[in-house]
Amino acid sequence: PFMQFLSSRSGTVGTLGGKVNSNDYLGEIRFSGDNGTNYNSVAHGATIYAKAKSTPADGDTVIHGELNFAVGTTDGTDGVKDRLTIQESGRLKFIQDDVQRNSTTDNFS
Repeated sequence: PFMQFLSSRSGTVGTLGGKVNSNDYLGEIRFSGDNGTNYNSVAHGATIYAKAKSTPADGDTVIHGELNFAVGTTDGTDGVKDRLTIQESGRLKFIQDDVQRNSTTDNFS
């Protein structure tokens, strides 16, 4: 068993045929907590989401992708912000400190 998210630019729910473009969202998992108010007002704590990083050619079975991890913050602006990205190249991008790490070297920008 597995869970699958499928994204399409088709204008009809459940109908494929409108391929995704680069930077389209492919799927998202949200983590929230009860804030004591009601279901319409929950506390959003974290999100994991995937984005397309290329536009597939007709019939392609693989596209470049990116996996992002966002967490709730209390840095004065609040909200859920990206903190870690696994890029299509396999590199890890740590958002807060602008450090990117791969398996062999550290790059600082």
